[in-house]
Amino acid sequence: MEFLNTKVFPSVKKNPNYSTDQNLKLQRILSITNAIKEDILHFVSNSQTNVSEVVIEGYSFGSSSVSFNELVCMGSLLRAFVIEELKCKLTIVSPGALKLATCKLVYNQKKDPITKLSGGRFKKHDMLRACKTYALKNNQFNEFDNWLKAGENYSSNYNMKSIPTPIEDIVDAFFLLETTKQK
Repeated sequence: MEFLNTKVFPSVKKNPNYSTDQNLKLQRILSITNAIKEDILHFVSNSQTNVSEVVIEGYSFGSSSVSFNELVCMGSLLRAFVIEELKCKLTIVSPGALKLATCKLVYNQKKDPITKLSGGRFKKHDMLRACKTYALKNNQFNEFDNWLKAGENYSSNYNMKSIPTPIEDIVDAFFLLETTKQK
């Protein structure tokens, strides 16, 4: 996963002045968006092929990790960048469609053979288990285990009550790439 580039952006402390608070949030969103744009441009400029399409996961309306307004703001800026500056086709995959495609890719069917859960209804732990299964199936387990973060192995993450960020996002991005390559 040589394309993986992790950056940490400090959170913004709530400011009692509403206008200042909103401006600080917007500055953080712009910093994150610009860093992502730089990564995309770097990847595109170093790509061996012409990039004609960008595939992203749509919004998860059940997500509570970031304010929905901030998520939409950042997503809108990135979508506009892809369309206006990269001049690429933009494909947006719903979270449910990504989970179903993941299930079909990994298990060759619409349901997890162990849990019998429909792929479109996968939770974060199901996606992580699918990633482990896919990695084992494709002789990539060492790489998979390595990117689950320094010192933590698959088991410690899998047994946690919630999958820590950014692991869940990395798993989703990985399967966006893998399912798109299969089309």
